[in-house]
Amino acid sequence: MRSWSFAFGVCVVLGGWALSRAAQADDSDDTLRYYLSKTDLCLAGTIASEPIPEITEAGAPHYVCEIDVSEVLLGQLTEKRISVDVRRFEMVEADKLPFLKKGGKCILFLKARTKAIPAWETADFWFGCQQYLPRLASALKRVAGEKTGDRADADRPAKAGAADLAGDWLLTMPLGAQHQAAIKAVGEKRFFLQKAGRFSGVYELRDQRLVMVKPLEAAETGYEWELRGDEIVLVAQRKGLENDYVGAVLKRQKDDGAERPKAGGEKQPPKTRAPEKPQGSSGKPAPPKAGGSTGAPQNGPTDEEAKAARTLERIKADYRIRKEPAYQARVQYCLLLLGREAKTRLWLASDGATLYVDVNGNGDLTEPDEAVPFKPEAFAAFFGTPLRGHNGDGDYPNLHIAVRQRDWEKNTGGYWAIRSDVGEYHMYAFAHKFAQKAEDAPVIHLGGPLRMGLYQLSGEGLVRGKETEVEAFVVCNYPGVEKAYVDVDRRSQSDVCPLAEIELPAKAGTEATILRVPLTTRC
Repeated sequence: MRSWSFAFGVCVVLGGWALSRAAQADDSDDTLRYYLSKTDLCLAGTIASEPIPEITEAGAPHYVCEIDVSEVLLGQLTEKRISVDVRRFEMVEADKLPFLKKGGKCILFLKARTKAIPAWETADFWFGCQQYLPRLASALKRVAGEKTGDRADADRPAKAGAADLAGDWLLTMPLGAQHQAAIKAVGEKRFFLQKAGRFSGVYELRDQRLVMVKPLEAAETGYEWELRGDEIVLVAQRKGLENDYVGAVLKRQKDDGAERPKAGGEKQPPKTRAPEKPQGSSGKPAPPKAGGSTGAPQNGPTDEEAKAARTLERIKADYRIRKEPAYQARVQYCLLLLGREAKTRLWLASDGATLYVDVNGNGDLTEPDEAVPFKPEAFAAFFGTPLRGHNGDGDYPNLHIAVRQRDWEKNTGGYWAIRSDVGEYHMYAFAHKFAQKAEDAPVIHLGGPLRMGLYQLSGEGLVRGKETEVEAFVVCNYPGVEKAYVDVDRRSQSDVCPLAEIELPAKAGTEATILRVPLTTRC
């Protein structure tokens, strides 16, 4: 996703310089060491689906595809197939990688992004995706083994027994929400994780991993946590979940008398929120502030979001599919809403051979001009230029709907990808929720109520004299809909800049210091 950011401190960029230095090193392994230093996961594999380019800015396409993993060269991975976002610089046809296609063999240098889909993206625009060469794979594995071997003693988690794990833990979800949890020993190597929502249940300790053996709710299975000193990190979940929880962290709570964060809240301090009326250099108001006039609460929807959720329930009751074609295979549905009041509504259906788009919103999917055949690359794309709005709504330029069919037999793969200009914004959504019944369909709303969110606070805090980068985003995400993001790169840099308001803790008897810093950098 695109986001705004600012650096709290001094930032020195050394990327290109370091690469050239590495390339000139006497020992060619230095080049590989540099590549791996930027990488969370390095693997060899085969591209299992035709890469589909998403163009968010000229010359920098993002190719989303699935990879069948043949060998992990650095890091840990339990899945045999993963989705990745291959980021590239391509200004002319010759810039394209000839092997970046279905069936192509490659080596990927990836970094994790647990707050986005796909969860993995290439670590660099230039070297992140390399053609598979056996000698290169062998050398990378050797250097990676040397790299991890040097750090073995420092990185190896301490052995933990029942007495070590029992106690209070703070559960932090990938998007920042927090909950108080607890672990209780119920056997020599068995533990009961309590007050942890869907993760609650009995786990067994197996070689520094907590593996769920008896969930509190029967449907919640397949979770695995890895012990890492005073933290326990979720590293695996069952397939088919609509959300990606991998990366959630349990952190041991010390009994120091400090006030605990409330469930669903943010870490305190620091406190970061959008200002009442942020303005850009043009003097125009910023986009509607995330969450409405009182800010975006983390514990629930704002009044405007709650109203949108109630409207959604009425839409789902009134706007139904009246007539459907004879599908050639098992169908998957999606409901698309456009505009602030969701007046424009489109049912989407796909059977893997044809994408059906209810362009006029009358609930009839059999009209001939609303059927889009799949391409040989196994996806379908609809372009509305522009789409005429429904119920007196305005037009929507540059509407793009893409779909890749779910493999219902294996319950893997597939997505809905939608983007459009909505008023003064360009918004997009990338959904991995699937339904074979219209009433269970994922709902995507472009142009609904917006809230700002904190995407990343590097280092998890502000430290005096230390650089910290804050990244924020704007999203439509009220109850019942998938996340839809504002593409900030589509707005002029001088048009509007949100503000980060940071309240620093104060000594007793003094007032808190408040910093207001414009987020001026697009990333």
